[in-house]
Amino acid sequence: MTNPRPQIAAEPRSHRPRFLPSLLAAVSLALLAGCGGESAPSGTSAGGPAAESADDATVRIAVVPKGTTHEYWRSVEAGARAATRDLVNAGRKVEMVFRGPDREDDREQQIALLENLQSGGFDAIV
Repeated sequence: MTNPRPQIAAEPRSHRPRFLPSLLAAVSLALLAGCGGESAPSGTSAGGPAAESADDATVRIAVVPKGTTHEYWRSVEAGARAATRDLVNAGRKVEMVFRGPDREDDREQQIALLENLQSGGFDAIV
């Protein structure tokens, strides 16, 4: 004789991570914190003779959401734009691009966007 296992109802899981806007802001700030470090010894630069100094370089960040029409992703965009504005107001040179597919289930467009952004000279793609 076997004892049947009791059925446990699974709790519904949200498909939207609520920590994502905070995570995006933290990652962006961490990336930017590394851009203003110590300069190379005089006469040299970290990226070679033709490289811009860290103080003169614009940090380019691309944010690629799962979709762009849902209210959640619009709030992510608003947070990324606010963080960019705060950094620019603090004297940092930052450019943020927010691009994503219209529909969250359009994986092909997500892949195409990422492939295009990889060749776009961005310092970070989030």
